[in-house]
Amino acid sequence: NWLGIKDSGYRFHGHTPKVYKKPARHQWQTPAGSELEYLLSRGFTEETINIAKVKCGNGKVYFPFIMDDETPMIKWRSIDSKDTAPTSADQRPCLYGWHTIPSTARTVTICEGEFDQMSLTQYGKAALSVPYGGGKGAKQTNWIETEFDNLQRFDEIFLAMDNDEAGQDAALVIADRLGIHRCRIVTLPGKDANECLMNGIELEAILQ
Repeated sequence: NWLGIKDSGYRFHGHTPKVYKKPARHQWQTPAGSELEYLLSRGFTEETINIAKVKCGNGKVYFPFIMDDETPMIKWRSIDSKDTAPTSADQRPCLYGWHTIPSTARTVTICEGEFDQMSLTQYGKAALSVPYGGGKGAKQTNWIETEFDNLQRFDEIFLAMDNDEAGQDAALVIADRLGIHRCRIVTLPGKDANECLMNGIELEAILQ
């Protein structure tokens, strides 16, 4: 009243958080047969496959996005093509690989795919993968909104995205949102981490 502001009847409505759904769980099992052979052909050891907690079934590899004993997201990838997608709609977007990160880690590498995350894990690096690949816009901002606070613990973040235009676009968007001061853009000696692993590139070259 002292400021001369009248009540117009407007009421402020705060941000309404989006309601996410639990991911659909398809019939799957521990990797075996042709699906296990496919994973091994990508350069992974059985130890890495176990650490990743991937499952298989119907010619697909399933990636559970595990966070604090919860699984807000599950994706699949065909062993016969590059087709990949969430198992159902309206899952909470998050990073893949949290269950592999030591609680004491203050440095992490963010990459572009679940196989790249598994590859970096096999190289001995603490790594996470973006859920929707490279590119700009909502493909990055959606998961950043839900993961921003979780990433606050890291003092240094290496962005090892694919060595193509979409990957580099994503790296710039992510660095801008998470803080340029703590992000380092990585150029790998291959298109991505899994290609490096499959081509037998040694750890020292990855670190360089």
